Amino acid sequence: MILARATAALTLSQGQQDEAALLLAWSAAEATLRAYAARERVPLESDRPVDVVAALYSLGLVDQDDYDVLRRGLRASTTVAHGFRLPRSEQGITTDLVRKVKELLHAHTNSMAVR
Repeated sequence: MILARATAALTLSQGQQDEAALLLAWSAAEATLRAYAARERVPLESDRPVDVVAALYSLGLVDQDDYDVLRRGLRASTTVAHGFRLPRSEQGITTDLVRKVKELLHAHTNSMAVR
Protein backbone atom coordinates (compact mmCIF):
# COMPACT_ATOMS: atom_id res chain seq x y z
CA MET A 1 0.00 0.00 0.00
CA ILE A 2 2.77 2.47 0.89
CA LEU A 3 4.74 1.80 -2.28
CA ALA A 4 1.55 2.03 -4.36
CA ARG A 5 0.87 5.48 -2.88
CA ALA A 6 4.40 6.60 -3.66
CA THR A 7 4.12 5.35 -7.24
CA ALA A 8 0.73 7.06 -7.66
CA ALA A 9 2.26 10.29 -6.38
CA LEU A 10 4.88 10.19 -9.13
CA THR A 11 2.18 9.54 -11.73
CA LEU A 12 0.22 12.55 -10.49
CA SER A 13 3.35 14.68 -10.54
CA GLN A 14 4.09 13.71 -14.13
CA GLY A 15 0.52 14.74 -14.98
CA GLN A 16 1.17 18.23 -13.59
CA GLN A 17 -0.94 17.55 -10.47
CA ASP A 18 1.82 18.73 -8.16
CA GLU A 19 -0.24 19.51 -5.06
CA ALA A 20 -2.19 16.25 -5.17
CA ALA A 21 1.06 14.39 -5.80
CA LEU A 22 2.71 16.03 -2.81
CA LEU A 23 -0.15 15.16 -0.46
CA LEU A 24 -0.12 11.54 -1.59
CA ALA A 25 3.69 11.36 -1.33
CA TRP A 26 3.54 12.79 2.19
CA SER A 27 0.89 10.23 3.12
CA ALA A 28 3.30 7.49 2.00
CA ALA A 29 6.15 9.13 3.91
CA GLU A 30 4.12 9.36 7.13
CA ALA A 31 3.07 5.72 6.86
CA THR A 32 6.68 4.70 6.26
CA LEU A 33 7.91 6.68 9.26
CA ARG A 34 5.28 5.23 11.60
CA ALA A 35 6.05 1.71 10.41
CA TYR A 36 9.78 2.28 10.84
CA ALA A 37 9.30 3.66 14.36
CA ALA A 38 7.10 0.71 15.29
CA ARG A 39 9.58 -1.86 13.92
CA GLU A 40 12.46 -0.22 15.74
CA ARG A 41 10.37 0.07 18.92
CA VAL A 42 10.93 3.82 19.10
CA PRO A 43 9.07 5.32 22.07
CA LEU A 44 7.03 8.21 20.71
CA GLU A 45 5.65 10.95 22.91
CA SER A 46 3.26 11.88 20.10
CA ASP A 47 2.27 10.52 16.70
CA ARG A 48 2.54 13.99 15.15
CA PRO A 49 4.74 13.71 12.05
CA VAL A 50 7.18 16.35 13.28
CA ASP A 51 7.70 14.36 16.48
CA VAL A 52 8.14 11.03 14.66
CA VAL A 53 10.75 12.56 12.32
CA ALA A 54 12.58 14.15 15.26
CA ALA A 55 12.59 10.91 17.27
CA LEU A 56 13.96 8.87 14.38
CA TYR A 57 16.62 11.48 13.70
CA SER A 58 17.65 11.84 17.34
CA LEU A 59 18.16 8.08 17.57
CA GLY A 60 20.23 8.02 14.39
CA LEU A 61 17.66 5.96 12.48
CA VAL A 62 17.44 8.58 9.74
CA ASP A 63 20.41 10.64 8.63
CA GLN A 64 20.72 14.38 8.02
CA ASP A 65 19.67 14.12 4.37
CA ASP A 66 16.60 12.05 5.32
CA TYR A 67 15.75 14.56 8.03
CA ASP A 68 16.07 17.53 5.69
CA VAL A 69 13.89 15.99 2.98
CA LEU A 70 11.27 14.87 5.51
CA ARG A 71 11.12 18.29 7.15
CA ARG A 72 10.79 19.97 3.75
CA GLY A 73 8.05 17.50 2.82
CA LEU A 74 6.18 18.13 6.04
CA ARG A 75 6.41 21.90 5.61
CA ALA A 76 5.32 21.76 1.95
CA SER A 77 2.45 19.34 2.56
CA THR A 78 1.16 21.46 5.43
CA THR A 79 1.28 24.53 3.20
CA VAL A 80 -0.74 22.78 0.48
CA ALA A 81 -3.17 21.14 2.93
CA HIS A 82 -4.04 24.59 4.26
CA GLY A 83 -4.95 25.89 0.82
CA PHE A 84 -1.75 27.67 -0.15
CA ARG A 85 0.19 27.07 -3.33
CA LEU A 86 3.30 24.94 -3.35
CA PRO A 87 6.29 27.33 -3.44
CA ARG A 88 8.37 27.17 -6.62
CA SER A 89 11.40 26.35 -4.49
CA GLU A 90 9.68 23.08 -3.48
CA GLN A 91 8.62 21.85 -6.92
CA GLY A 92 10.91 18.81 -6.64
CA ILE A 93 9.81 17.77 -3.17
CA THR A 94 7.42 15.06 -4.36
CA THR A 95 10.21 13.24 -6.19
CA ASP A 96 12.52 13.67 -3.19
CA LEU A 97 9.88 12.29 -0.80
CA VAL A 98 9.16 9.28 -2.99
CA ARG A 99 12.88 8.55 -3.23
CA LYS A 100 13.16 8.69 0.58
CA VAL A 101 10.09 6.47 1.02
CA LYS A 102 11.64 3.85 -1.25
CA GLU A 103 15.03 4.12 0.50
CA LEU A 104 13.49 3.79 3.95
CA LEU A 105 11.25 0.90 2.92
CA HIS A 106 14.26 -0.87 1.41
CA ALA A 107 16.31 -0.26 4.56
CA HIS A 108 13.50 -1.61 6.75
CA THR A 109 13.14 -4.70 4.61
CA ASN A 110 16.87 -5.37 4.82
CA SER A 111 17.05 -4.71 8.57
CA MET A 112 14.12 -7.03 9.21
CA ALA A 113 15.78 -9.79 7.14
CA VAL A 114 18.96 -9.56 9.22
CA ARG A 115 17.15 -9.96 12.55
